[in-house]
Amino acid sequence: MTARTVVIAGGSRGIGGEVAMRRALAGDRVIVGCREKGARAHRLSEQVVAAGGRALDVRVGDLRSAAVRRELLRGVDRVDVLVLAASGGMEQGCGERDALALNRDALVALVEESLPRMAHGGVIVYLTSHQAHFSRDVAPEPEYALVAATKRAAEDALQALGGRIAAAGARVVTVSADVVVDSATTRLMERLRPGSTDARRAQVGTLPTTADVAGAVTDAIENPRPNAAIVYHGGARWFLEQRQASCPRIRRIAGEPICAVGLVRAVRDHLEGRGITASDRVLVCDASTPETALVLLAVIATGASVVVLDPGSPAVEVADIAERTRCSAAVSSLPLAAVPRLLDLGAAEALVTSADAPPDCACDGSAESILHPWADRVDGLLLWTSGSSGRPRGVVRSGMSVLENVRATVGAMRYRADDVLLPLLPISHQYGLSLVIAWWLSGCTLVLGNHRRPVQTLVSARALGVTVVDAAPPVIEDVLGAIEERGIDDVALRVRMWCVGGSPLRPSLARRFHQVTGHVLLDGYGSTELGNVALATLEHPEGLGLPLPGVDVVVRHADGSPASSGEIGELWVRSAYSFSATIGDDRPTEMSRGWFRTGDLGAIDDRGVLRVIGRAGAVHRGGFTVYVSGIESRADEAGVPATVIALPDERRGAHLTAFIEDDGSTRSRWSDRLRSALPPQEWPNRVVVLPRLPRLGNGKVDRARLTREAEDGRKLARKGAARAGS
Repeated sequence: MTARTVVIAGGSRGIGGEVAMRRALAGDRVIVGCREKGARAHRLSEQVVAAGGRALDVRVGDLRSAAVRRELLRGVDRVDVLVLAASGGMEQGCGERDALALNRDALVALVEESLPRMAHGGVIVYLTSHQAHFSRDVAPEPEYALVAATKRAAEDALQALGGRIAAAGARVVTVSADVVVDSATTRLMERLRPGSTDARRAQVGTLPTTADVAGAVTDAIENPRPNAAIVYHGGARWFLEQRQASCPRIRRIAGEPICAVGLVRAVRDHLEGRGITASDRVLVCDASTPETALVLLAVIATGASVVVLDPGSPAVEVADIAERTRCSAAVSSLPLAAVPRLLDLGAAEALVTSADAPPDCACDGSAESILHPWADRVDGLLLWTSGSSGRPRGVVRSGMSVLENVRATVGAMRYRADDVLLPLLPISHQYGLSLVIAWWLSGCTLVLGNHRRPVQTLVSARALGVTVVDAAPPVIEDVLGAIEERGIDDVALRVRMWCVGGSPLRPSLARRFHQVTGHVLLDGYGSTELGNVALATLEHPEGLGLPLPGVDVVVRHADGSPASSGEIGELWVRSAYSFSATIGDDRPTEMSRGWFRTGDLGAIDDRGVLRVIGRAGAVHRGGFTVYVSGIESRADEAGVPATVIALPDERRGAHLTAFIEDDGSTRSRWSDRLRSALPPQEWPNRVVVLPRLPRLGNGKVDRARLTREAEDGRKLARKGAARAGS
């Protein structure tokens, strides 16, 4: 086997030293970094050589210094293994700033500087303790609290780098260990709190040794695990039993996290007490609050069919849909008394308040089973499309299709019980609703705030330890502006996954986000009709990732023939989670032998990675076939964030209006840039610069409204031309 290059930060003693010795004895080139104990590291090297191993390359210095990090990597062209075993914070006089610099900032900087050297298939192993890993949910010993908090911050930061690490062809694995009986930290804890080791042993039985944990690190190096995997060694069950993060918890920005299982059961029982059964259909049209999320799950738990509508819809439209879909009850703050035979259940907040919920955690491992009755409903969910590009329509999906699609999503995204999800989205649309169910199935924490003020919500939630953010591209653009202004630590310190969906992600925004934050935007593709189709993950961050299990995607030309790998065409999807019917729609069906014609343009490369450009929308102009999404893509590559609307034109075939969001530049400047970026047949007839493009409640650009504005603008232009010619 070819010798590897192993770099160990904190390798003069303890677990890091044991790993260094094992790798050197195996013939690897081992570079050991230590803050102070150079003599100790050299003695360890002598022991290795005496045992027939390769001498350690010892480099001494504090990794908080960029010069020391450069020295640690000096002469290293390829890093096969990077072990992060260094830590501090229990020294006398060490404050939070020092501990963060030692335990988080120095190690994250080392990883970032090592990435260009990481070998394909390389591994980064971060060594932490159970007290640190579980510190959000189980209070660590007071003497260790500062170390625990800052090591947990380091773990979060490294997990957040997962996309960049995967892009470099490597993986990061966290090894979390219980109290190590012969470690320097344990000896120091014994001096500060005599008997602490025996107390821990009484709780869990056997405690690991330095050699035991070094074996777990070695196993993580030798045996491939998924990127961002966590390996527990000894005593983790006790922490898992102690913490409440194993149950789905929910919170407001300014509130405490509460166990949601007892609340959902209580609201379900309250609904059943008011006559709601599995044969009913219940309308839910209320704000995206914790109470609405709980009521949605409670309705699902009754087995009833649920109709979900955006609370921003006009009351007359909501009443019409409630009547057309034969709803028997409604949860809403809107006046719906005129709807015949509709039981008004009131607003979600009042329902939750009136339910007889237990004061304490009511989890018994049955959170998922609460939703089982709903799986049998063939009309479990009725959602309305956003109407971003035309008239909204109702879409019917079975309870089973929704639950199985979300289970596949949870499996792909690898949500963890200690994740804190913050959707900057309405939960009345497919994307947001799927996140509510994903939260419930994964047993983590859900934070809901004002999605219409996303930056303020995100900043306010910073102290809550948010680890996963979901938003539409326009919202991400707003968030990025705040990060550029304030810095990521002041906006979203612990986020490990930035997820985006709902509309096409401009490549320029993805690049800019990565350049500014160091994070990869994880894009996703789905629809109201199909649920989630493909998702980029920390393991596969490219494009829109791979299709979910149970989903097939093909690319076809306009004549229906299959496109080659990488060739652009229209996307057709066959999904086990597809819709079963539509409501209020006179358009021809998009289904053909089980395949759904999406109307989107995209391509699939030879690795199976999906990329979507935008809506197909082919128009004919001056003898050329022109795709609006292609115009937008080419404009974006030239740095012009244009949203293009095509209107029928008897003379030219299509009238193009380019809308640009900008509150500073002139129309002529953008017009000149578009003309230089596009071929003549794609030049817009008009360029309209707006300080802000109109958006729907889910953050998408409201293309239907822009279409009306384009039509109005064309009429005014024609009137002006007629007057000028008279």
